[in-house]
Amino acid sequence: MSADKSTSWSYAEDLPAEDEVLLHARERSFELGVTPVGPGSGPS
Repeated sequence: MSADKSTSWSYAEDLPAEDEVLLHARERSFELGVTPVGPGSGPS
C-alpha cells in the first residue's frame, strides 16, 4: 500500500467516534469469532 493510501486509510479509520452501542457490537463480534468492519466503513 502506498504512503498516500495508508494515510487516507488511517484518517478514515480514526475519524468516526463510536458510541457505546457500536463498541459493544464490535466486542460481541469478536466473541462470535467474526471480524467486524472498521469504523471508517461502518454506519455513521
